[in-house]
Amino acid sequence: MTGVRPFLRQTIADRDALRIALERDLAALAAGVADEHARARLLGRVGEAYRMLGDPDRAAPYLSEALLAARHLGDEPGVAANLIRLATALQHGGEHPRAESLFREALAFSGRPDCATYKDFALQHLGKCLVETGRIDEAIGCFEEALAARLAKGDAALVASTEEALAAARALAGPPPEPGPPA
Repeated sequence: MTGVRPFLRQTIADRDALRIALERDLAALAAGVADEHARARLLGRVGEAYRMLGDPDRAAPYLSEALLAARHLGDEPGVAANLIRLATALQHGGEHPRAESLFREALAFSGRPDCATYKDFALQHLGKCLVETGRIDEAIGCFEEALAARLAKGDAALVASTEEALAAARALAGPPPEPGPPA
């Protein structure tokens, strides 16, 4: 990740509890899970736990498998969620072009009726990825669109998160240019 500065990455308050949950889920996977939907959810949780614990390289295979399982099962919301999860892990691992592609796929997927709830998440995370690659103006557009969607949802925590991202991106962009003299 040389030259890329992480932008507003999630922090975990109780890493020990997350590690315990990860070990429990890994044990369940190792024991075998007959229900394909339950297995897909476990794969997603394991991948997310590894990512949140700062190990995106271990997260990616689990999230890739969770995404494949969701596609196989026709679980459109699961596909949308796992696209965002996998893209975030790739982003954290420094694979920004691949991450951006998956975020954009998740954004396109969020146009489906069962997946609309993921649009603001796809926009927010795409914006963070764009900031990390220096595309601040594009990121601001994503954050503005995510903010509108989150205001419509009425979730104060999500609104606050996007307002923070938008303010930070605007600060990175610097002040707007001064208007020139009249022509």
